[in-house]
Amino acid sequence: MTAQHTLDELGAPMPAEQLRETAEAIVGNIERVIEGKPAIVRLALAVLLAEGHLLIEDVPGVGKTKLAKALARSIDCSVRRIQFTPDLLPSDVTGVSVYNQETRDFEFKPGAVFANLVVGDEINRASPRPSPRCWSAWRSARSRWTGPRFGCRRRSW
Repeated sequence: MTAQHTLDELGAPMPAEQLRETAEAIVGNIERVIEGKPAIVRLALAVLLAEGHLLIEDVPGVGKTKLAKALARSIDCSVRRIQFTPDLLPSDVTGVSVYNQETRDFEFKPGAVFANLVVGDEINRASPRPSPRCWSAWRSARSRWTGPRFGCRRRSW
């Protein structure tokens, strides 16, 4: 069941001690999955709290996607991964409108940028077509397909 909060409650900053305890609990939870990388775990949490972007350059198989999934699970968020390949289309990133024969109307199926956390893998391999859509959505927290502009999901906690 979802609790109802007033604007005053949502707008009030979290006390420093509660923020520290919450951050330590999240870090502890992630470190149960990601071992031996405390600096990157703390950096990922700091970037999340600042609503920023994190670029991790490393060899394959060291847990970059696992870090994102562990962070998302720790704070009850959605996570999606975009594999940037030369054949990636803008609709793979932002979503697509699909015709529903039952309702005789188009339904928007959101793409990966609508997740709370988005992992972009091998960005340097992408063609120029989907890249502007990604950067625009990540910068403005909005995406546009055909018709209305959709707000990307933000996690409020």
